[in-house]
Amino acid sequence: MRIAFGTLAAFLVASSATAQPRDAPISPQAARLPDGTQTRPVQLSRVIFDLERGSVIGRLRGTMFCIPQGSIRWKTEETEAIENAEFNDVFREELERIGFRVAGSTNSLFEDRNDSRAEFLIGGRIDQFEIRICYPNAHNGDISLSQGTVSMRVNWEIFSQLERRVVGTLSTEARYERGYRTSGAIEIVQGAFSAAVRQLAASDQFRQILVGPAADPARPRTASATLEPLRLVTGSAFADRLPDAVGATVLIQSGGGHGSGFLVGADGHVLTNHHVVGDARFVRVRWSDGLEALGEVLRSDRARDVAVVKVDARNRAPIRIRREPTVQGENVFAIGAPLDPGLQSSVTRGIVSANRILDGFSYVQSDVAVNPGNSGGPLLDDRNRAIGIAVSGAARNGVPVGINMFVPIADALAFLGMLDSTGAR
Repeated sequence: MRIAFGTLAAFLVASSATAQPRDAPISPQAARLPDGTQTRPVQLSRVIFDLERGSVIGRLRGTMFCIPQGSIRWKTEETEAIENAEFNDVFREELERIGFRVAGSTNSLFEDRNDSRAEFLIGGRIDQFEIRICYPNAHNGDISLSQGTVSMRVNWEIFSQLERRVVGTLSTEARYERGYRTSGAIEIVQGAFSAAVRQLAASDQFRQILVGPAADPARPRTASATLEPLRLVTGSAFADRLPDAVGATVLIQSGGGHGSGFLVGADGHVLTNHHVVGDARFVRVRWSDGLEALGEVLRSDRARDVAVVKVDARNRAPIRIRREPTVQGENVFAIGAPLDPGLQSSVTRGIVSANRILDGFSYVQSDVAVNPGNSGGPLLDDRNRAIGIAVSGAARNGVPVGINMFVPIADALAFLGMLDSTGAR
C-alpha cells in the first residue's frame, strides 16, 4: 500500500463525534410499528465477514483533492478494526427505534427477566463489502477529519430457539455516505450496517416472523396430533436387570461423532437424539457385545431433539418404558458412551433433581454424571425402566457441574408419534 501517513488501523478510531447525526443512508426507512404492537424477543447472535483473504475491499485517499493513496485489502492488519467492529449496539438501537423487542437490552438499569431470553437469534453474513475513505489533512499528520462511503451485502438468517431451526433467510444491500467529520471509518461502517438492519426490519418476512405475542417459555409444548402412528412392538421379554439394560443400549455413529441410544421395541426401534443422527438417513449402530449393524432413521423431531432408528434387534429384549412422572429425589441410572466410543456401556448413578419446563419443553433434571457421547442414552429408574433420554448438560470451563437434562420418555414417544401395544402414545 502506497501511503505516507500511517496505516488504516490508525484511521479506524472513532472520536466522540460519532454522536453527530448520520448523513446519507441509501436504503428504505423502515416504518415504525404502531404503538402497542407485540413483538417476539430477538437478539443479534453474530456477524461474520465472508471475504477472500487479500481481496481488495476499498480505496484509501488523501489530500484536499482525495487523491488515491492505495488499496485496502481484507484480512490484513489494516482491516482488523473493521472485522472486530461492534454491531450489537447498532442492531439493538435500530430495532428498538422501530418498535421491536430486543432481548438483553442494555438500556435498562435492571434486567427485565422477560427480555433476557431471545426467542429468535439473528445472524448476518457479509459477503460483499466496499469502503472508500478520504483523510484530506493526512499529509500534515492530521487524521481528525475524514469522509467516505461504505456498501455491503448482508445475508441474514433467523433462527428459532424454540423450534431449533432456521425459519427465515433474506439478503439486504446497503450503502452509507458520510460527509467530512472529525471521526474515523468505523462510524461509516456502522452507518452502512444500520442501513442494512433497517432494510431487514422493513421486510415482510421479518415482520411476519417477529410481530406477535411472545411464546410463554413456562407453558409446555405438545406434540402434533397429525403424525402417522408408528406402532411400537414390545414383546413379552424385557431387559429388567441393569446388565440387560446395558446390553440393550447402543453406540450410534453418524458423521464424525458419536452418541448413544437404547432399544425400546422388540422389532428393533431404538430411541436417541436428533442431534446424534443429524440429517442422516442411515447410521452405524454398535451393540454392547461389539456387533455392528446399519440402522435407518425412521423419524426425527429437531425441536424436541428426539429420533427413532430401526435396526435388527437380533432377539434382544428392549428396555421397559415407564410413563409415570418422575419423583424428585428418586434414584436413577444413566447408560452411554461418554467422551469416547471405547467407553461404551458406562453406567453412572444419581437422583432426580427436579422436573422442569425450559423453552416450552419438559425435562427431567438429574445430577447423574453424563458427558458428550451420553446423548441419546437412557435414564433408568431403580427398576431399570426408561424414564428419560439424555440430551444436554451444563458445564463451567468445560467441567460438568451436575446439572443435566433428559427428555421425559413419554414426551419423546409422543413427539415421534409412537404407539405402544395398548395404543397409548
